[in-house]
Amino acid sequence: MDFGLRLSKSNNNVTDSLEKMLVDSGYPLFKRFVQGSGILSTTAGNGGATVEISHNLGYKPSANVSGKIPYGSNKYKEWSLWDYQGLQLGDTYEYYPDTNKLYIKVELCSLSDTVNRSFSYDYIIFYDEATL
Repeated sequence: MDFGLRLSKSNNNVTDSLEKMLVDSGYPLFKRFVQGSGILSTTAGNGGATVEISHNLGYKPSANVSGKIPYGSNKYKEWSLWDYQGLQLGDTYEYYPDTNKLYIKVELCSLSDTVNRSFSYDYIIFYDEATL
């Protein structure tokens, strides 16, 4: 017996081929375990900072992190992995999970590490369906 949830693209039918579906629950989909947001703060001269978010899933889950960084007076821009600061120096933004935590890390170059800074972030940690 074939059952589940299928959502088709406009002008298509749910009985059409997989390519014409928006969602087909017969295939693995990301399932949200937890999500949240916060502020990562750095202290001038420390080179950056790391936030640790516990998940205790016992495996390395998939995750997504996005954020905003101060850019000029009362302006913000989205994080990228590398933020060029001039003189071939840049700040790096990264995230990575282990079996118990998600780490969100900012490393500042010498040009950026002269003042205290704050970075906002949002995260989602996903279940691995094979472990449920």
